[in-house]
Amino acid sequence: MLKLDGELVLLPTEAHSVVGFGKVYDFGGAVALAYLGERDEDSSARPSQIFIVINKAGSVIDSEVLPGASLNPGKHCLLID
Repeated sequence: MLKLDGELVLLPTEAHSVVGFGKVYDFGGAVALAYLGERDEDSSARPSQIFIVINKAGSVIDSEVLPGASLNPGKHCLLID
C-alpha cells in the first residue's frame, strides 16, 4: 500500500514488490508511478517494471507489470530510464 494525500491506496496484487527505483509523474487529475520492483518470482538482477496510474479519488485506474523473469524483455519499452 501507499498513501496519496494522506489516504491509503490499495495496489494491484501483481504490483506488490520491494521498490528499488522509481519515478512519480503528477498529471493534475492523476498520478503515475513507474518503478522497478523485486517480486517473489524476480531476482534482484532482473526486477519487474511496474506502472500504475491513480486518480484523484485514490483508485488505481490502470496498471501494467512487465515481469523481470520475462524471457524476451526486448519486445517491451523500458518504463523507466
